[in-house]
Amino acid sequence: QTDFGGSPVINNDHWLYWGERQVSLDDASSSVTIRVIEQTEFLDDETYEPIAGPSTSEPYAKRCCQIRLESRDKLMYIQKEQLGLEAEFDQHVLPDGKCTVDAFIYVFDASRVEGRTFESQCSSSASILSNVIKTKKPVVIALSQMDIVDDEAR
Repeated sequence: QTDFGGSPVINNDHWLYWGERQVSLDDASSSVTIRVIEQTEFLDDETYEPIAGPSTSEPYAKRCCQIRLESRDKLMYIQKEQLGLEAEFDQHVLPDGKCTVDAFIYVFDASRVEGRTFESQCSSSASILSNVIKTKKPVVIALSQMDIVDDEAR
């Protein structure tokens, strides 16, 4: 078991709750709530396999496209030093322990990573984006790490 898998921030899930913000719309008489969720994969410290969780049986490319997320008492992620020391940080709990995804932002890491080819990065991206399209939710694609881009990505 990962050292922090039971942390209320991770909560044995493979996603982080980054917080929420109320945003006023143009007419100023109504607002929307924007919640930011980051899909990831937490690994066991000893086996380097994904930690056990409610949906670990599904491959990441499918799991990261879920539109209904639940995690009772899930805390907002603030910084890595928070893990294991949650009581020393502000406690922002995911309201009702539930979140519905209305849109996706897919961030493509274009940097060179040891042991990962550009081809494999593109293949996993295509698999994930194929599953995102099946949700019929809007998706924005962004590129990161362009300052240290893999030469193959140019």
